[in-house]
Amino acid sequence: MVCCAENEDQETWPGVDATCRTCRVEALWQRASTNALDREALNGHPNKWRHIPDWETRQAVDTFVDMGEGRISDVLCLAREKHWLRGNTKISELLSQALAASRYVARAEGTYEGNLDGSDDDLSGEDEDDPELMSLTEDAGGIRELAISDWARNRILDGHWLSPADQWYELSIPGQPTVVRAQHPCPWLGVTYSGALVDGESGGDGEELEHPRPRTSNASCPPTYGLCDHVYRVFQRVMREILLPAMSNIVRRIMVESSADGIDPIAQVKKMSLSDVVAELRDQATWMKGVDWLERRSLRERVERHRRANHEEDDSTSSSRSDNSHTTSPVLSTSTLQTTPSPPPCGKLDESATSPTIAAIMDIPRSPTVLAKELLRPIPYIPETVSHLPHYSTECLSTVWREACAPLYQCRCSICERAILRVNMETDKVINAAQEQQYPQTQYSVPQNRTLVQKPVQIHIEQVPEIIARREEEEEEEDPDAEYDDEGESETEYFDLSPWESIVDVTPPSVVSGKGPEHIPVTPTRKRSHEEIQEVPDDNLDMLLGVQTRSKGATTPPKRARLEGSFSVSPSKEPIPSPSPGRLRKRSSAEIEDVEAISKEQSPKRLKSAFTDDTGRVKRVEAVR
Repeated sequence: MVCCAENEDQETWPGVDATCRTCRVEALWQRASTNALDREALNGHPNKWRHIPDWETRQAVDTFVDMGEGRISDVLCLAREKHWLRGNTKISELLSQALAASRYVARAEGTYEGNLDGSDDDLSGEDEDDPELMSLTEDAGGIRELAISDWARNRILDGHWLSPADQWYELSIPGQPTVVRAQHPCPWLGVTYSGALVDGESGGDGEELEHPRPRTSNASCPPTYGLCDHVYRVFQRVMREILLPAMSNIVRRIMVESSADGIDPIAQVKKMSLSDVVAELRDQATWMKGVDWLERRSLRERVERHRRANHEEDDSTSSSRSDNSHTTSPVLSTSTLQTTPSPPPCGKLDESATSPTIAAIMDIPRSPTVLAKELLRPIPYIPETVSHLPHYSTECLSTVWREACAPLYQCRCSICERAILRVNMETDKVINAAQEQQYPQTQYSVPQNRTLVQKPVQIHIEQVPEIIARREEEEEEEDPDAEYDDEGESETEYFDLSPWESIVDVTPPSVVSGKGPEHIPVTPTRKRSHEEIQEVPDDNLDMLLGVQTRSKGATTPPKRARLEGSFSVSPSKEPIPSPSPGRLRKRSSAEIEDVEAISKEQSPKRLKSAFTDDTGRVKRVEAVR
């Protein structure tokens, strides 16, 4: 089959309008045969192009050969990139897992149109033959990005910090090796990352493996500029994620120690080179959380003083031994000294305690903060030196170190402090507003259109219940202080005292709120004394009996509390219990004579004797004959 199609590759066939299938296959093979990497990416001879492992490369080759779409350079570029990704990353494993997950979801939703009765292998083959499904799965799941991030992470964790950009431009330091040995800050962990191991190699054999591993250090550079640039950006991001927490710990230690010593931490940071920073990264305390740096420094100083003391003691002991070796001591015996030898010791003495050549062992306490409970994860292998790193690799480390030192260079002037305070206040307002929206509170507000409506004052007069004669007679018989007139006769006349005794209820103006008027309690007035009556002889009988009407303009409330009725300022509906009336008493003859004298001047009515209870309230009146 000829399969002639329009020519889109003017670079290979300039001035040609159409090409056939045979010409396209021959041209593609001639271009790929000159490069071993291209031949491997296309799976060798054209007869094997139908079995290329990567689905995207296979689709690009078939589209170009059968329909003439694209150019040969584009096909080879895509084949190189996919071949490098399949050989250096886990893109094939991640893609197969994503396909399995999509099949599981499709089965669960009942929308899978494949052969449900077949096995998983058949389904996997059908999925791999579907380019559209493979493309959607790889793009939607971010499989390519995940694979590149995993490659960069394994490269940094294994201690090979050479940037892909330096590999692309073939940059190196003259006289320095490309790969240097790396060591782990916490060797007791025995960490060996699976991405750095060759197939069939195990890191748990008990042997200490040398890092970086050959698979990491011998990895090839990305074949195209676009892929290499993308890998370089990912390499920078992953290095920042791994090294920034530890470098922030270094800056924190410098700040704490400088503050304790009273020096400028910025001056200390400026003195540190990139090699000093990497040396600090090899310290295990840098990869721990919650370290007390001052206590750790004091512990380190005590250990150093102890080591120096032991060294000086060893030097003095060795010098004294050398001096004693040149002198001979005289031979003394018991006969010359004319003494008896001393008896041997009772027990065996400790040689280590008496020997002057053995220093006393000093017990150095361990700081609990050094043995932190939590480590920063992950912890990479740290190269022994960074002098071999070219420009782009050094720039990656310097960028992370500058970001870690950024808090030291923040401006502390009043303007910046106010700006920070203002930003914090605005942030708090936003947070509080969000919380109020999430948990609304019930608010009671008074309507703006409420108006005060004045109502006329209403006066309610409550009548005192009529006094029962039988009860009054019993009280007169029981009262020994009953007063009689000169003739010795007394006649009691009982009648209703409603006009004389009244309770004034004044209803003030209320606010129209939909719940009816609100009553304000009015305390009843007190009974006027005999002296007040004499000073004001023109008052009427109501004032003499102590009954007054409280007007709206009264300024001073009466002092005597009301004992009858129920009045409450609060909106409570429960009535206030009123006490029972006290026992009645009869007025004395002197009071009767005073009332009689005043009544003759003001009213023609007969004099009446007013009886009050214990509270001073008038309960009944007697006519005096």
